[in-house]
Amino acid sequence: MNEQLSLGFGTTPVNRKWYNIEETLETLLEQGWYEINRGHFSVVYGHDQSPGRVLKLTDSSDGWLHFANLAMNELRDNPHVPQIDFVEPRGDFYLAMMERLEETNFNSKQRRQYQIAKDAIKGFSRSNGEAAPIGDEDAEIADLAYYLRQHNGHNSIDLHDANVMMRGDTLVITDPFAYRFY
Repeated sequence: MNEQLSLGFGTTPVNRKWYNIEETLETLLEQGWYEINRGHFSVVYGHDQSPGRVLKLTDSSDGWLHFANLAMNELRDNPHVPQIDFVEPRGDFYLAMMERLEETNFNSKQRRQYQIAKDAIKGFSRSNGEAAPIGDEDAEIADLAYYLRQHNGHNSIDLHDANVMMRGDTLVITDPFAYRFY
């Protein structure tokens, strides 16, 4: 039985082989998707027909799924989280279509906001001097980091410079959680 999978620029018929990671990767390459980058738990693919979107394949044991659900719902309007179109479970992995972001060059504003987010997500307090005071332009990212700390879904915090990217000159937190194995 065939099903439909939207890959950002149209609907493509797929079958059960999309539940096998090796066959999924092979199919993506056959359809013109190419690898952009990879992390510990995921691989990101781009396509010439969808220049502003990427397809992310992520291991289902990663803590990113919880963050993606927050980003698509409660945090949808926050400029410091990625715009995610959908996440579809596929057995031991899942597919996500999301906006394509740029690597961080860490100018002084971005470095400051990154440090504010790291301090806030770790729970450092500004009132007792553990964290630097912030101005109005940085309040939104600090509030986001505090929110993520409060709503981590029992995942561990995993915010480091490889887990932030850019949308224009806006710092975007892309992957603040790692699955906590008990």
